[in-house]
Amino acid sequence: MKNRIFFYMRKWLENNPLFWYLGWKTIHLFPVFLPHDKTYLAIRHFGLKSGDILLDVGANDGISALSFFHILPTLRIVSIEPNKIHDEALKRIKEQKTTFDYRITAAGNSTGSMTIFTPVYKKINLHTFTSNNEEQVRDAIATAYGQKIGSKIRIIRSTSEIMPLDQLALDPKVIKIDVEGFEYPVLMGLSNTIERNRPFIILETCHDKENKMQDLLKDLRYVLLDYNTRSDTFSYFSHSTTKEKFERNQIAVPQEKIYTLNIKNNNQQ
Repeated sequence: MKNRIFFYMRKWLENNPLFWYLGWKTIHLFPVFLPHDKTYLAIRHFGLKSGDILLDVGANDGISALSFFHILPTLRIVSIEPNKIHDEALKRIKEQKTTFDYRITAAGNSTGSMTIFTPVYKKINLHTFTSNNEEQVRDAIATAYGQKIGSKIRIIRSTSEIMPLDQLALDPKVIKIDVEGFEYPVLMGLSNTIERNRPFIILETCHDKENKMQDLLKDLRYVLLDYNTRSDTFSYFSHSTTKEKFERNQIAVPQEKIYTLNIKNNNQQ
């Protein structure tokens, strides 16, 4: 029941730009509300040690890094964020935490540059909707807020460099990916890192309409799981159960590490 209430409260806040803005600021001011995404609690089961690296792809203003630090304070976190409007917020976190670093760049499977689109309502940057696909941004805004508010949205365009994160030569134990539909290129650009380190991967599958990402994960010998925040257990991923559990993220687990987790059902779907 608590998880259901939290889900609907979150949806209510997200469906009004002003309430979303106030809620977002409140989470930053009061750590008791962290993690902002309860599926991040799954990292407690990954056997992480002090100094282990968590690669945070799609850092936003640092809310995910703060959430992970709240759960496991001794982690080392490297955040990747393409949107320059978050540079100052990420810089403040770096000044406060010696185990945090970040880079303003987009992640992908090749080097170059890309245009990103951030919607603005009045003076509120709705940065959680930022994407490299303008049509996707407008559709998401219309779905979340309706045409009345959607018609008042303006889009800020900016350019970011793009790079395969294999170039960073990091050895992460966990990778979190929140890139609004750009998951497949990000994973492709991390394939060597993934093969070398076999990290747990936290990511969304809702944008994977053609199952390209899921097929890639299978090729990389990963199994996709749901994490139920209410029962603190894992189960094999299915679209229907994910919706029933009100969770956004899934957990991709190396086949050889499946035995380390408490999986609720024993038969893979």
